[in-house]
Amino acid sequence: WAEQFEANQIAQQQLAEAEPKIDFVDRYANSTACFGFREVCKKLGVNEMRFREFLISNHIMYVLAGKMTAQQNHIAAGRFKVVTGVNNQNAHAYAQAKFTAKGVEWVAGEWAKYNLRKQA
Repeated sequence: WAEQFEANQIAQQQLAEAEPKIDFVDRYANSTACFGFREVCKKLGVNEMRFREFLISNHIMYVLAGKMTAQQNHIAAGRFKVVTGVNNQNAHAYAQAKFTAKGVEWVAGEWAKYNLRKQA
């Protein structure tokens, strides 16, 4: 009984220690925030050129008029959001593909699998 009680106490302590991390992941995964290409590269700690090549070669994004554009199937899956607006300084309209929180989580996994395949 004492061993079981002690194991339960240790498990509860570990859960209490992990709670802030769990809360962060839950908030991040459920957030409505969107992230630009460079932000995602910084979050993942990846080289921008290598990551761009990865996104293009794996048909996640493509270049259209000099801008990285998400493939429609990934937009439909909720991994990207196209943000539109007007530049206040020159009144030019723009559209930019942004990673959703879901997209960042997904592409991080795809990037990891890609790197494992390259090492093998």
